[in-house]
Amino acid sequence: MDPKFKEVDFNDLPDEVKRTYAELPVIPKEVAGWIAKCKNNGVSIGDALCSERRPEKVRDWMALTPGTYEFNQQRYAKYQGLMARAWLDGYTVEDE
Repeated sequence: MDPKFKEVDFNDLPDEVKRTYAELPVIPKEVAGWIAKCKNNGVSIGDALCSERRPEKVRDWMALTPGTYEFNQQRYAKYQGLMARAWLDGYTVEDE
């Protein structure tokens, strides 16, 4: 292990941190595939989140109210954060 870092026991972390990171984000397989493709190709997280670059299924998942073509700003902000956390911390792929 790098001497600049020390190992921390999860149980020693503050309760707020434990609640936030107790479980990995759950994302659709299309989003997981997009994250993997971007990382493999050296694409930055900023570019991966850019709506012009994202595949249609990823854009729809992130920004549209389910079952509609209606843009949902609250969903967009929430799911951008979820994708960023999945990028940084890892993720679980949701069951189909």
